[in-house]
Amino acid sequence: FEDSVMSIDREMRQLQEVESGQDQSGSTSVMVLVGPSCVVCANTGDSRAVMSRDGVAVALSEDHKPFNPEEKERIEAAGSHVKFNRVNGDLAVSRALGDYLYKQKAGAPPEGQLVSCAPDVTTRKRDPGGDDFLVLACDGLWEKMTIEQARALVRCAWQMGYKGPSDLAKRLVEYALMAGSTDNITCVVHVLDAKRLDALSEADARAGCEAAALCYPACACVRAVLPLRRRDVQQYDDGRMRSLLDAVGLGRHAPAFAAQQVNGECFVEVVEREFVEDLDMPAGDAAFLALCNLSLIHISEPTRPY
Repeated sequence: FEDSVMSIDREMRQLQEVESGQDQSGSTSVMVLVGPSCVVCANTGDSRAVMSRDGVAVALSEDHKPFNPEEKERIEAAGSHVKFNRVNGDLAVSRALGDYLYKQKAGAPPEGQLVSCAPDVTTRKRDPGGDDFLVLACDGLWEKMTIEQARALVRCAWQMGYKGPSDLAKRLVEYALMAGSTDNITCVVHVLDAKRLDALSEADARAGCEAAALCYPACACVRAVLPLRRRDVQQYDDGRMRSLLDAVGLGRHAPAFAAQQVNGECFVEVVEREFVEDLDMPAGDAAFLALCNLSLIHISEPTRPY
């Protein structure tokens, strides 16, 4: 597995765009080989692989960040430094495919370069009675979601009828977008035991979401929120608000909005604390509606250069 990943890096280096200097980009990588008795994961960078097993989220990989003690020591041994938690104050990951500007040390093995293409490889035995599914995704997802939340959201989505791997991955991506992710997002869900997931009850899905600080079932209904734009919500609209709340399974809060209008403020101007204090709303529901506001505000604003 390790040799395969490093051979990809060698082959990429021979691409015409790379040899000419036109393409100086790089990419993280996470791969999983699923066998009948074990799962093998190879990780390079800060993409992650997660397994749902016996009621918990199990990390199959660890992020390669320049400020990690072992990675920092390796970078310094290669003759460079870590500044602002980045390689040379620039690159946010310490291992990657590509990024050949950081692989210029002649004669040095991959791990001797400033940025290494060598993956960490881990092997875990399969538990046929406890393994549900795998999630593989890049940091655009994980910056806005814990591995426990990813597990809970997939189980929630499955219980609500989203049973295709692509549909499950879309639910994760949509939630990260609503939470404000501006990074690229790649996500794969691989189902290991559909029968085990079919046995999941609504109570189990709800409890899992609540334990991960997610609002059930709204966390799997983000698609109803994403098409909205801040410019479309100029004032409180009872009908529109009721439709939104119904669409994400929070229709029980519609009467409170209609009666109090959250101190008469436009919905997108209300903060999470006011949802709790003014409408006596559970914290999880309030957190979700606060994310709705973030989505409404974020999507409509023009992109600004960093």
